[in-house]
Amino acid sequence: MSLSADFEGSIVVDGIVRSHGVSVFLYDCGLVLSEIPRVGLCRFKIYLRPFSPSMILTQNSDCMKEGLFFEFKGNDVGVVSDGPLGNPGDGEFNSRTIIVFRTIVTYIANLTEVKIDGETTSGVDAYDANKVLQAGKFSVHFAIPKERFAEFFQLNEFAHSNLLRAFAQAFP
Repeated sequence: MSLSADFEGSIVVDGIVRSHGVSVFLYDCGLVLSEIPRVGLCRFKIYLRPFSPSMILTQNSDCMKEGLFFEFKGNDVGVVSDGPLGNPGDGEFNSRTIIVFRTIVTYIANLTEVKIDGETTSGVDAYDANKVLQAGKFSVHFAIPKERFAEFFQLNEFAHSNLLRAFAQAFP
C-alpha cells in the first residue's frame, strides 16, 4: 500500500524555508517528504523510517482529542537528500543521515495537522569529499483536510464512515 498527495505546509531546513508545500508519499514502513513545486528534476527529500499510516491516522476519538506523538532515535532512522546537484543524469546527491525525528499529530474538527522535527548527522559534499556538510535540523508541517481523508488514506466507505463518526465524537 502506498499513499501520495500534495498538501499545504512547509519544509524548513536549518532555519531556511525550502518549500511552502509538501509532497507526501507514505508507504507501509516509511514516509518520504519533498518540496513543491519541484524545480526540474531537482528535489529536496526527507526519508523517514520506520513510519506507517497509523502514525497519522486514528479512529479513536480519545486519541484525536489528545493527539499523537512518536519519537524515533537511532544510528539511521532516515536520510535528508538534496539533488541531483549537477547534470541530472550524473546522480550527485548531498545527503545526511537522520538520527532522531519526532512526529506530533493534532486533530481539529476539519483537519489533521502533522508536524515532524528531526536532526541529522554531518555529511560529505557530493563534489568535494573534503568538505563536511554540518549536522542539521529540519521541520516539516502539513495539514490534511477532512474532505481529503478518504482519497489520501484510500479508505473504503465503511472505514471513512467510522473515521467521520470518531471526528464527530471528538469534536461535537
